[in-house]
Amino acid sequence: MSQLLAPAQTVVDGIPLWRRIRELMKEKGSRYSISAVAIRLGISRETLRLMLNGEREIYWFELERISEDLKLSVARILQEDQVELYEEIKARKVSLLELDMALDVAKRRFNMAQGLSEKAYTWIDIGYFYFHKEEYTDAKLCYMAAGDLIEKIGFSEQENELMYAVQRRLVVINIFTKEIATALKLLRSNESLFMKTVIRQADYLHMNARCQLRLSVLVETRKYLLQTLEKLKGTGQEEWVGVVYSDLGYVEYLDLNYEKAHELMKLALQHLRFDGRRLLVIKDLVKVQLRLNELQVAEALIRKTLAGDRTNMSKEMEARFLILLSRVKGVPFYAETVAGHSKYPTNVRFLAGRFLRIFYRRWFLRGRSKRVTGTYQLPQRRFPYDKYL
Repeated sequence: MSQLLAPAQTVVDGIPLWRRIRELMKEKGSRYSISAVAIRLGISRETLRLMLNGEREIYWFELERISEDLKLSVARILQEDQVELYEEIKARKVSLLELDMALDVAKRRFNMAQGLSEKAYTWIDIGYFYFHKEEYTDAKLCYMAAGDLIEKIGFSEQENELMYAVQRRLVVINIFTKEIATALKLLRSNESLFMKTVIRQADYLHMNARCQLRLSVLVETRKYLLQTLEKLKGTGQEEWVGVVYSDLGYVEYLDLNYEKAHELMKLALQHLRFDGRRLLVIKDLVKVQLRLNELQVAEALIRKTLAGDRTNMSKEMEARFLILLSRVKGVPFYAETVAGHSKYPTNVRFLAGRFLRIFYRRWFLRGRSKRVTGTYQLPQRRFPYDKYL
């Protein structure tokens, strides 16, 4: 008997089939009211109402007849035509490589989207890639559009989860754009969403910590991070625990507690598995080792990192390690490679140029000078040796 039943939800986004059909009917206008469709299908209005409220199961033959009436294929209704696109988007979310291409794929899925739920999911995907391209204004607009659609859908557990994801990402965007007052306001106004589970409560505390860090309130930042660790105990969220330890290490670094920072960052690396995050922590660990004057240890760590598998290392991160290697060795050659090579992003070539200007200025003050080829057009600014690395 169960083989006669249609799937309870779509194959990509897991949208309940009854809601999927209802949204598609609504999108097509008044000709697809419950009464009108029931007449064309030859069933009672009450039967169709029960089906579209999730109070009655839908059989395959009924789905096929509904499909014909909507003039949509069964594959389109069940999202079977989007499986390949969905899998590609999912893979690109993990790798975060070729973001322009990833964004194009997400937009192709959006252009196919029908119904409020499917469009909400596609807006979230597009916003995700805009965020990682650091195009925060566009990302914010996408998430706000998704939030508007979710509010129109309803308040089931699935929408609650979706709205949480949207509001969480909006908080993160506001933190990145340094709109901390807005981020804190969003956290307070959506506190009930964040209190639903222990994981969300940990997220709420972590977000508050990030806001306080942006405000340079280190005492409050440390307090929230320690509370986050308490919430994460026993949850199995090893990667997240590693992130929190790395954040605590950074707080200690800013507070000039370099020994403690070193300890916490080493601890973070024991929990982290995601290459992108590990590279960020290793970079900060090198900076701590510089402060502790452990130059040989720092050099060995940089060389080991650069000699490893660079599949998931961006050109920007590679450049930052090369600049740090110049800093550790006290030589200009590695930073010159970055400043003079177009394969590296403009922002890190700019950092290399600033490093080199300070480096040669110090040489000059010691009675030696050298002109830096390829960096003379960069604007003159002063900065601490490793502040932006």
